[in-house]
Order: sequence, then C-alpha cells, then structure tokens
Amino acid sequence: MSERKVCLAEYPCANRACHSHVVVEQNWIPPEVNDSGGYILKCDVCECVFHLHIDKGILSSRVISGAKVLELYDDEVERGDAVLARYGIQ
Repeated sequence: MSERKVCLAEYPCANRACHSHVVVEQNWIPPEVNDSGGYILKCDVCECVFHLHIDKGILSSRVISGAKVLELYDDEVERGDAVLARYGIQ
C-alpha cells in the first residue's frame, strides 16, 4: 500500500517589492515520480503574474492561499515553455 505524503510549502511572490507568499499543499503518493509540472499564478496582493514549478505531485497538489491559479500544466502533457509563452513569462 502506498503512503500519501503531504507537505505545506510557502513560496514568495516573484515581485521582489511584494512581501506576499503563496501557500501550496503538495501531495503525492509514491511512486508518482514523474508527476511534475507548474502553475501560472496571479498574486492576490500585487497582481503580479508568475510561474511556480512543482517537482512532483502537481496534479494532486493545490494552492491554498496567496494567489489565484491561472493555469496548471503537467510536464508530460505540455511543455512548460509553451505555457509560459502564453503569459509572456520567460
């Protein structure tokens, strides 16, 4: 039986002038090794649009607070650089 792993992680807004943080509940059930991907987020405070990559568990994780999810992508389904380009992020 696989054991579910849960981690609360806090990430700073990409705008250095903003002191807001995004809280993400990262969930994964081994052996979900290849479940990496990312979020395109919009900060709740400064409205900065930025990218956050998650190494594993992207499909079972969720943003708790600090930003709105504009888009989520799975590395195995769509290339991250294509998603970033849609939002003008390099």
